[in-house]
Amino acid sequence: MAAQRLISQEHVVGIMGEFHSSVFLAEMAVAHAAGVPIIAVDVWALKITATDYPEVFRVAPNQALIAGKYGDWLAAAGFKNVAIIMEKTDGGQSARDVLLPILDKNKVHYDLVGADPNSTEFTAQIERFKSNTPPYDFFMSIYSEAGAYPMVSQSYTLGFAPSAQAGIANTGGPAVDPTFWKNVGEAGKYLVTEIVGLPKNAWNDKTKAFVEAFKKKYNVSPSPQSVENYDAMWILADAIERAKSTDGKAIIAALEATHWLGGRGMYTFSTSHTPDWAYHQFMEAPVALVQYDKVNQEPEDAPIIWPRDIADVKYMYNKPSK
Repeated sequence: MAAQRLISQEHVVGIMGEFHSSVFLAEMAVAHAAGVPIIAVDVWALKITATDYPEVFRVAPNQALIAGKYGDWLAAAGFKNVAIIMEKTDGGQSARDVLLPILDKNKVHYDLVGADPNSTEFTAQIERFKSNTPPYDFFMSIYSEAGAYPMVSQSYTLGFAPSAQAGIANTGGPAVDPTFWKNVGEAGKYLVTEIVGLPKNAWNDKTKAFVEAFKKKYNVSPSPQSVENYDAMWILADAIERAKSTDGKAIIAALEATHWLGGRGMYTFSTSHTPDWAYHQFMEAPVALVQYDKVNQEPEDAPIIWPRDIADVKYMYNKPSK
């Protein structure tokens, strides 16, 4: 595996990256056995930091910080009957474990269906959702794989969501990828998703410089996950410089003392074990729910609907008229 090669053959002193929780869980076990620090970038499963490995740090938010916001928002926005498709992965299961208790607490009814992460055909399930009695008023897709695009497109084409009857959200990352609009077109308008970066009105000089450089090089806006990766590399380099050593324990100690301003804010890592996922987690990792109101809209230009203290529109959900 890649982590074993990096450590045993390339002799790296630190690792950062990844976008798939189940893969990262395997990688971090290798790093832990070797005593090599590893920074999780875009992986959200709770047990990544709940495992309490001293080598593991996370700059991304986790599902307690993401799915928790979806649960609070669904309740506050007044949705009463939610259809959920969840990918059968560690990340999907963590989202389920956070989201469902919040819906239960707020007496929001839901029905949950698990899906293979490699699935691309959802017509039969969406037809069942569409004909349900009582009707669903929201479709929550917890799906980070490429199949999210046909799922959104099929839901729209079949007249389920987004519609005047049912809203739609996708969580996991596909909806902020530059390929999103090329794959879903009109189906993406009114969709709710999360951005895991600073709101545009809170961008600092580093955020602005990175976005400008990225656009110049690739002719497309970076996703918040791109900023995460950029920041993670600098955080690791900063820790090595402060440690004045390439020893794993020295770098880990330096990472625990991190106080570094990046494109997503001021990074620090918790050393608390309460809650169990807090250890070495960037607790202030930014998360905002946005809702597209135009086709081909950049995620950073979409209206922020939650949390309300940073929302830039009065409504909590922009309902399609038809």
